[in-house]
Amino acid sequence: MASKASIAGHPIHPMIIPFPLALWTTSFIADVIFYFWRNTTLGLISKFLLAAGCLGAVAAAIPGIIDWTAIRNSKVKQIANWHARLNVIALIIFAASLLAHEGRRALGKLQSQDSLSVIAARRDSDFHLGLARRRLIF
Repeated sequence: MASKASIAGHPIHPMIIPFPLALWTTSFIADVIFYFWRNTTLGLISKFLLAAGCLGAVAAAIPGIIDWTAIRNSKVKQIANWHARLNVIALIIFAASLLAHEGRRALGKLQSQDSLSVIAARRDSDFHLGLARRRLIF
């Protein structure tokens, strides 16, 4: 199945998803460095990286939803539903981390770490979704 959301035949969703992942990971790294060096600029950088990652995740979700609506096979749809749920959970935790960065920094860093754990679990659903797309016609 060709993606409904594509540019010149290339699906948009896989093009966009590396950005929020990289931004959120870099935000976590900035928080870890902040913990050791206490440079206030790192806290600000982390906050902006979190915000950009959340915006990027929403931008990636739009073509993902468009592709999701085109799935006809129930097995692939079930895997795609788990993929979407885990992404929404990660986005909610990162958004909460962004809000926590405004006040208590320790809570924000902890939530960033939890969100990275959700993303790692989501990678398993990505693997199964990719296998299902190759094996099943939907």
